[in-house]
Amino acid sequence: MNQFIVIFIFCGIFLLPISISAAEIFPNKNIKIIYLNTCAECHGRKAKGGGDAPRLRSNDFLRKYDVGTINEMILKGVPKEKSRYPGKYEGGMPPTKNITEKEVKKLSELIKKWNQ
Repeated sequence: MNQFIVIFIFCGIFLLPISISAAEIFPNKNIKIIYLNTCAECHGRKAKGGGDAPRLRSNDFLRKYDVGTINEMILKGVPKEKSRYPGKYEGGMPPTKNITEKEVKKLSELIKKWNQ
């Protein structure tokens, strides 16, 4: 009986959900800085969503889009009329400012990777 309890506790330790740090979701420091400066204010530091915006990781809507569509959403924004989240994120998403097309492409590729 005591062995069973020890095994149960030992296994439980390894099966507990592990928190993912922001560093682990970004492939390099440059893309992390771009994301934190451009997206994190609304979508959260770990891309899990926030009060104003949905999650960017494990998102069923984003999973359907290709990199080009995600790229366009970042550049042009999403008008509230076309928001996939009626009632929750009513304001849509404003176009991204102060970011190069190359940086937008890197963000789009990262967001697509998070949703494969």
